[in-house]
Amino acid sequence: MWPRYQNLTDQILYFESCSENANRPFGGLKLLTPGEKTQSAYSGVCAGFGFVSMQPGETRSDTIRISGPSTWKFGTNEPLGETEGVYRLEYPLAHTCLNEEGTFVGDNCRMQESDIPASNEFDVKLAEPETLETETLIQTDSDSYTAIPMGTDRQSNPKYGFELSARIVNATDQTIYLSQCGDLPPLHGLSFTGESDSIYEQSAYGMGPLPKDNCEYGILSLEPGEERVDEIVIRGPHAIPPGSNEHFGELEGPFQLKYVAGLCLETDENDNPQVGCLLPVENLPRSNTFEIKLEEGSI
Repeated sequence: MWPRYQNLTDQILYFESCSENANRPFGGLKLLTPGEKTQSAYSGVCAGFGFVSMQPGETRSDTIRISGPSTWKFGTNEPLGETEGVYRLEYPLAHTCLNEEGTFVGDNCRMQESDIPASNEFDVKLAEPETLETETLIQTDSDSYTAIPMGTDRQSNPKYGFELSARIVNATDQTIYLSQCGDLPPLHGLSFTGESDSIYEQSAYGMGPLPKDNCEYGILSLEPGEERVDEIVIRGPHAIPPGSNEHFGELEGPFQLKYVAGLCLETDENDNPQVGCLLPVENLPRSNTFEIKLEEGSI
């Protein structure tokens, strides 16, 4: 969205910025039509990198990328906030002074909620999700793997893992974009496809490798007809409740490998390119089904 804002006050306004180069204010959407859910699913999630100032009478236009949901109910795919309805854009972290050093916004002059800059009202509706013409695009090098002990986590709980080779072929007429962490394989995860007695009927093998793992975010593109082969190390369990040695999800049974993928490129708050038009979980590029067993005697 491209909001245009004018400072109609007689004060200099200072906005906390969400980007390191402080080129746009931090903004968020406020839900104006609460129902069963009373808050917006498009909440802001960062601030404090810098500030933007506006002189009295000054006008500015910003390009702001709104995305959500920002939070989900634990263990479900249900967002905590509302994704459709009537909203307005607000710049909630607005101040009327700087600190004594002049290096950041002041602590005691943040504008009250009733006075913060806000936009006109507008409707938000969800578009139909992006889809791929062909879903099973990945072929693994085996239909059975044995997970062996691979050390422990910080709480001394055992970890298991194995290596696989995955060949993905773009058999569609669309360019597919994959997220990458440095020179590691694309962002991926395992989906449990069997039946489970656990309340967490899911894979115990988490997503990886994530861009937050101290590496440079990268983008891989697969043009129609193009293919690539990745050597991937799978590890798990991914999540264990504090004070417990019982993990969430399944370590054994039938699984599929999935790549997180999108069908377009977008930019983040710092104008860096990133994968956009993300595919829903049920339509991600996926592999054949394969079995995982833990090495005998390793439990």
